[in-house]
Amino acid sequence: PTQGQTTALPYTERRQLLLDLLHGIPPPIQAVPATDDRAVAVAWYEGLQHQGIEGIVAKKGTAAYPINRRGWLKIRHADTEDALVVGYLGPRRRPHRLALAVGDEGGPIRLSARLDPVLAGRIADALTAAETLG
Repeated sequence: PTQGQTTALPYTERRQLLLDLLHGIPPPIQAVPATDDRAVAVAWYEGLQHQGIEGIVAKKGTAAYPINRRGWLKIRHADTEDALVVGYLGPRRRPHRLALAVGDEGGPIRLSARLDPVLAGRIADALTAAETLG
């Protein structure tokens, strides 16, 4: 199939095409493991962190390849740190990133990763309810 035809296929069919293409090719080129079994995905998520795996990716098996947007969800292990929110980038009603003073003593300012839309909406609610200090 051509690229346009391939991107229109569901993920499960695109993955099978990839597996067929890679059949007989030795490592280091290989397809990453995949499962549609939730218990297996949870076991991978919980068991592979000590090997440096940062998380897992979830894709809808019936979904076509989304052009110019991300059609999957990355579920990362969370390492938490205390931080003080000292600002934000983007509009108040839909912030893009937070400016954070990390650590108990309000250390150096760092920018957060780009906020996903749901989290940005929750933060926007808090920002609009908060007193503006300057």
